[in-house]
Amino acid sequence: MKTVLYVNYYSSPVSMRFLDGVFRYAHEAKWNVQVIDDKANEDTLRQLVKFWNPVGCIYGANDGIKPKLIKAISDRPLVFMDCDLGFSHAGAGRVCCDNEAVTGMVVRQFLSMGLANFAFCGYKGLYLWTERREQSFRRLLELNGKTCKTMWIHPDDAENEQFRSALRRLPRPCAVFAANDDIGRRVLGTCRISCYPGGYEDFARQAGAEEALVQRAARA
Repeated sequence: MKTVLYVNYYSSPVSMRFLDGVFRYAHEAKWNVQVIDDKANEDTLRQLVKFWNPVGCIYGANDGIKPKLIKAISDRPLVFMDCDLGFSHAGAGRVCCDNEAVTGMVVRQFLSMGLANFAFCGYKGLYLWTERREQSFRRLLELNGKTCKTMWIHPDDAENEQFRSALRRLPRPCAVFAANDDIGRRVLGTCRISCYPGGYEDFARQAGAEEALVQRAARA
């Protein structure tokens, strides 16, 4: 049975979903997949490559690229999983998220609902993909004669007053494109708790009223 090493960032839920997909493919291809924590240092990874003698390596790159680890496995056929589109490595394959396609689906959905106000919420300076989604979102809205308000947050301070104030100032109804699921949950949670005087019930009533406005606008 052929052995493949998968260098993975364990603590990321997204990484675990990618790993599940790799295991499902490996079962059909009859691979023996050995998962290596990317916290391993370069020397340890070299020893593991020597021990397992894999036919190839997969690098789960959604949490970033560690050049020293790449150096340790670069003598084997190499594929990068979920790396940024701008990243390249001589002779290596890559599987990337098409942020342009993701953003295009979002914009088409928002515009088909008859919405007129738009905002983007993402992580600034942490992950290149979130900035590229913001750029694409803004460009596609401008193509359709619309504008976008951008809100940058940090994973550790998404619940702060500045973020709550930014959400309160958004015109209503407003379509908010959250860069990922975690940000989406933070936006919804903050709106329910902080942006409506009556708390969650008032949020639900407001949301229902705004949905009716959207439906009327879409029919107009």
